[in-house]
Amino acid sequence: MTTLHRLVATQLAKATRPSGEVDQALLCELMSTCYEEMERDRKRVDRANKLMMEELAELTAEMERLIEALRVQNLHFQAALDNMSQGLCLLDGEGRLTVANQRFLQIYALGPNDATPGRPMVEILGNSAILKSSQPYVTLTSTRRSGTLVQELSDGRFIRIVHEPLARGGSVDTFEDITERKRAEAELVAAHKQLLDISRQAGMAEVATAVLHNVGNVLNSVNVSANLLLEYVGKSRGSDLARVTALLREHERDLGDFVTIHPQGKHLAAFLESLNQHLEGERQASAKEIDLLLERVGHINEIVMMQQSYAVVSGVQEQLEAADLVEESLRLSVAAFTRHGIEIVRAYDDTPLINVDKHKALQILVNLATNAKHACVESGRVDRRITIRVVNAGKCVRISVTDNGVGVPKENLARIFNHGFTTRKTGHGFGLHSGALAARELGGSLTVHSQGPGQGATFTLELPLQASQPMDEQEMVCAVRALS
Repeated sequence: MTTLHRLVATQLAKATRPSGEVDQALLCELMSTCYEEMERDRKRVDRANKLMMEELAELTAEMERLIEALRVQNLHFQAALDNMSQGLCLLDGEGRLTVANQRFLQIYALGPNDATPGRPMVEILGNSAILKSSQPYVTLTSTRRSGTLVQELSDGRFIRIVHEPLARGGSVDTFEDITERKRAEAELVAAHKQLLDISRQAGMAEVATAVLHNVGNVLNSVNVSANLLLEYVGKSRGSDLARVTALLREHERDLGDFVTIHPQGKHLAAFLESLNQHLEGERQASAKEIDLLLERVGHINEIVMMQQSYAVVSGVQEQLEAADLVEESLRLSVAAFTRHGIEIVRAYDDTPLINVDKHKALQILVNLATNAKHACVESGRVDRRITIRVVNAGKCVRISVTDNGVGVPKENLARIFNHGFTTRKTGHGFGLHSGALAARELGGSLTVHSQGPGQGATFTLELPLQASQPMDEQEMVCAVRALS
């Protein structure tokens, strides 16, 4: 009414003449115009209200759809969380629990009331009867950096925790039961150790075979010398000296007449001179054969000592010349090279001393030399040749063994170091595999290159100048997996 009163008062003022008289016709016209404008405004307001109601209804329906979609999404999210193979927890900036899935509760044998949102994780984990201590977890999560932790529970299980801080505070922590993986890795390490033992036994068998061949060759020479000495003894004219002695004793009373008058005595001096010359020749020949015999026995002793040096327990680091290491490995196979007519070509650069486990390095080199010998023999070539190169490669020494044998097909290059892979009918398939593992344990590497069948092959061993640290269990597992 106040607004209407002001409107009428305004229109009345417009229709009042200066004399104070009201122009009723003008007033009616002004009021009619005003009422028409008011009607138009009312209709506009009604239309605006109708549109607003329609938009509100649409917004309400969209909100309901969004709420339903969010509810379904939350159900799916919770189902996904509860069906994860890993436990998962979302934490706020104060380390309090926001969300935890069912797997997390199962891992730590917790009840639903033990992991209610808002509780500190330290308090929640404290309710677990199988967790020995939550302190390592507290240390991990207090760093505000990404990290991992492996817990051992009192029931024998191992849990791997991955802590990942969020940019706006809080973190996402995942909990994975890796008990089976740890068991498998332990079995893998045990298998690796067993493989190395078997490989070492096979390597020692190859070395023993080479030693036997070397000793056998030397024994042949010893046998020849012994037979010659036996022949010298059998043909010796030492018995003639006994007959001369008996003849002199027979004529000891008339020795002067016997030597000067008797027909046999006259030739006694000449006979003794001839006998002396013959016995001197026998003595010299026997002494020569005895020297050869002693030399060959010494050679056998050297071979045995070298094999004993190779057979010592591994793990001892030694400083030595790479060329000396190569030569020692070649001496162990020299009999096989000679027997099969294989030429050995040496190309040694001046290199620094290497600090290395001699046993493991020799095991690799002997295996490479043996494989190169087999490749040359199987090729059927007449000009069989193995070239050994020793090169200074800066921080390491590179030893390559190149043969002109059967070569390696391209499809075999990628798997030649795999355990159990071999192309020889009598091969066992773990010589190169264990060699590659041993090279890694020495801090180096073992690689192969070949142009293909009939083109020979080059195996290259790189050894660092400094001694390497022994691989730990995890590194050993990774190395075995990389070569499998």
